[in-house]
Amino acid sequence: MTFVYGLTIMLFGEIGRVWSVAYIGKESRCRAVAANSLITAGPYAHTRNPIYLANMIMYSGVTIIANIWMPWFLLIVWGYFGFQYYCIIQVESAALMEIFGNKFEQYKASVPAFIPSFTPFSAREQISPNYKTALVSEKSTLLGFGAMVLWLFFRMG
Repeated sequence: MTFVYGLTIMLFGEIGRVWSVAYIGKESRCRAVAANSLITAGPYAHTRNPIYLANMIMYSGVTIIANIWMPWFLLIVWGYFGFQYYCIIQVESAALMEIFGNKFEQYKASVPAFIPSFTPFSAREQISPNYKTALVSEKSTLLGFGAMVLWLFFRMG
């Protein structure tokens, strides 16, 4: 059952990644912090870092499938990646503040960094998601996702 539960959680995480990348585009794959526009629509209207949240959900699913030292290992995974993302978010926020100034400050004050808000950002722009670009951009993540699931499945069997 841990395989089914974990796989379901991983799928939710991957769906969250695709949804997020459909709004932000290929820029999500860049290591440098640069942006032409401040994305505040779609999942970004509920949390400033939906890709990191989706990653955490995926990591949780893998941990549940592996079923090692539960729930302690899950807490270790959350602590490790939570700290890593906290540090990245600080750097990215500083860069976005430099680029967008007051616009980012308003967004930052209204939208939580990680845990989603049920109420969307009121000043969000109206843009259409591009799921074709998202799926192309997510190709390596989807392949890694499939490889991980297959490896865990055969390892458990």
